Amino acid sequence: MGRIDDRADDMSKIHLYQMVFAFCDVVNALRKDQLILFPFFTPTCVTKPSLVQHIEQSESGGIRHSFRFFAGTEFLPEISLSGKKVAFASHVLDRFRERMLAGEGRCLSVFLNAIFRAPLVGVMQPNNSGEAMALVTQEGYFSVLPFDETDSEFFFKTFLTKNELTSLSVIEPFRRLYWHYGTQFSVPGWYEALKKVVLNNLLKQYHDKQVNNSLPALYEVAKFVRDRKISWHRFAREMRKRREKLPTGKCSFGLNCYGPTMVIGEWDSIIGEIEARYKAHVEKQQEKLPQP
Repeated sequence: MGRIDDRADDMSKIHLYQMVFAFCDVVNALRKDQLILFPFFTPTCVTKPSLVQHIEQSESGGIRHSFRFFAGTEFLPEISLSGKKVAFASHVLDRFRERMLAGEGRCLSVFLNAIFRAPLVGVMQPNNSGEAMALVTQEGYFSVLPFDETDSEFFFKTFLTKNELTSLSVIEPFRRLYWHYGTQFSVPGWYEALKKVVLNNLLKQYHDKQVNNSLPALYEVAKFVRDRKISWHRFAREMRKRREKLPTGKCSFGLNCYGPTMVIGEWDSIIGEIEARYKAHVEKQQEKLPQP
């Protein structure tokens, strides 16, 4: 699997993607120290493991948490949100541990996956006050994190639980957010027109009470491996046997935005269909405009 590189076909990259995620989760569950692994992607959708540097800075308001990622001999581009750096208050991590892991502890790797891999992210107003990042993770969690925003950073203050969220509303003008690598950012082309659709989808999931409070699936896998004392080598062999059951399709970065939310499966065909529909709508509107 380590020989897979930029020249590999999409099926091989998908297989590597699943193996690296499983390896990181298994290792994170088995280790007794604070070393954490987290997957990252190359621009050609090759998945690699990286080491997480957890930075804690003591300030007047408490401890401030941020993360950097290291692989090979250098640091990787930081994960940013719509062109800005991100940091978290201790309260965010504490509440995440209470809500998601029910006291299990060692939730940092699960937290990173839940937050940074969320494909749908938008700005909403919780409890009729302030702004918050609302997101649905790839594992199906609906989460709301109030923030303070400056010209260069989003600072997340807390992690609202289901019981603390009495109301949630969309703020106009509509605003959605994008996870990406590095600080350079531009809106991912025509997808910006879909931000109202994304925000309404998030709002619908909140009103439909589609809130998942169980353990993340990948954490369950790692916990199973740890409890049964199964070696990584045996686990990897079992994964290779299931290779024929992998989804088909191409690897891509969901919104043409290079970052930690790589998408696999048939997303490429769905994108093509939505793009064609949107372009047809634009052309139809242009026909109604006065011609020069």
